[in-house]
This record gives sequence, C-alpha cells and structure tokens, in this order.
Amino acid sequence: MKFGIYYSGKIVYCEVSPCSFKPHYGLQVQMSLVQPACNAESVFVHDPVVRGIADMPTAELRERAEELVLDELAKLEIRQRLVDAPVYWARVKAEFTAENQLAKQREAEQNARLKAAGFTHLFTGWVHPEQGDDYPVRKVFNRAPSVRDIAALLKHSVVKTDYKVEQL
Repeated sequence: MKFGIYYSGKIVYCEVSPCSFKPHYGLQVQMSLVQPACNAESVFVHDPVVRGIADMPTAELRERAEELVLDELAKLEIRQRLVDAPVYWARVKAEFTAENQLAKQREAEQNARLKAAGFTHLFTGWVHPEQGDDYPVRKVFNRAPSVRDIAALLKHSVVKTDYKVEQL
C-alpha cells in the first residue's frame, strides 16, 4: 500500500513494507521524499506491536500506517534527516550513487560471465520467512524459470512476489 502525507510543506511518500504481512513482524513503513521505491533518502519505521496486517481492512491499515509515520516525523531526528537537512541527503545520495554504480558494474561483469557459460536467465529474490531474518536468493537458469521453479525458490517465504527474473 502506497500513500503520501503532507508534512512541513513537503510530500512524504510512504509504502507499507512487504515484511509487515509476516504474522509476527508488526507494521513497517518506508518514508521518502523521492518516489518511487526504496532509495538513499528512505527511512523505515517499525511498530512491532501492530499485528494481523494481512487481515486488516485497507482503511484501518492506512490509518495505522499514517499514525506511525506522523509519530515518527514528529521526532526531531527523523524530521531533520527527512525534511530539514538537504545537505545531509546530498552527501548520502552521492555516497549511495557511487556504491550503486560500483555494484552495477560488478553485476554486469558477473552477468556477462554467466551468459558466456550458457545461462540465459537470472532469478533474484528475497525470502521473507515467517520467523527470522529475510535472506536473498539468486539462481541462474539456461531457460526462463517456470512458475514451479519460482514457487520452489520462494517456498519458505511468506511474501511470494518479492523477486525479479532477468534475461542475461
């Protein structure tokens, strides 16, 4: 669920994290001044007490998420990091961009090696187990992975949509 909140004259974009739908995780919301998705300017807030997100009506989920976000924005540290400190974000964004470019370069080199070895598709996903930490899953195929292949890779995940398949 995505939504926006006006705060200090700016739109704060918000999204309920997929982790929130794990039975024992609680409510987690990502906040950012940049849309879409997770970026260097994202802040995550978590309320471990809120449970039953998957069964909660949409209006109630949004109300609780908005309440969590507004409570966090009211705290000075978060407000300064998210709204009042463009210099801080410029530095963080530059660091993130440099790290991201290096990671993309390494990934492109690795994908080229995999393609040369005869692989055609790369599956990258995250397993969100019912209990415990999330962990990444990566697998290469010499064909497009089937629905059955994807289901097997995400067998232990509560969230079944946190993946991508790339053609090499």
